[in-house]
Amino acid sequence: MIAKRTPEQQQALLAVAHEGEYWRPTCASCGIKLLERTPTKGGAAFWGCSNYPRCKSRLPMAAAMR
Repeated sequence: MIAKRTPEQQQALLAVAHEGEYWRPTCASCGIKLLERTPTKGGAAFWGCSNYPRCKSRLPMAAAMR
């Protein structure tokens, strides 16, 4: 559907898609951006909700592509 739009419309959609911190995941429970967390006892980094401890939502952090 996007390909059927004019170049101007496509550019406007791209601008909306890239607003804010689009690269940072959003908490499915709270709707707030997740923060990068590192376990205190070691382990892999993960995305954790900034409303912790009220919200304990977590997402694994994808490994960097090389």
